[in-house]
Amino acid sequence: MMLAAIFSYALYGMLTKRWNIALPNWQSLYVQILFASIPASIIAPFLWIQGVMRLGANTAALFMNLTPVFTAIIAVLFMHEQLHSYRLLGGGITLLGVILSQCLPTSWGQRAKIPTTGGAFCKDQDNR
Repeated sequence: MMLAAIFSYALYGMLTKRWNIALPNWQSLYVQILFASIPASIIAPFLWIQGVMRLGANTAALFMNLTPVFTAIIAVLFMHEQLHSYRLLGGGITLLGVILSQCLPTSWGQRAKIPTTGGAFCKDQDNR
């Protein structure tokens, strides 16, 4: 759910930059309102709330950091932008931060109790 919400919002941001539809002002306004209101204002928040309900607020907050990563991926795929080394470095640091925040001890050797639904990053997730 979290990844779908992030993907939906990132796709909205990239497509509004790429598409320049030649419509009269009023028709363009209606199209923009529908395009902005349905995916970005209704679907993405709904999916985000569903993810928060299932994962919890602490875990869901980690996924917010993945929004720029998905935005860069969509920009490369759909807008044919170049993937520069600084974007790779930033995306790698972001992914590393999300992984480390779920795997490292929180304080004095205790691990955070994060509900997982499989596919966790840490090998010793059962010992949490």
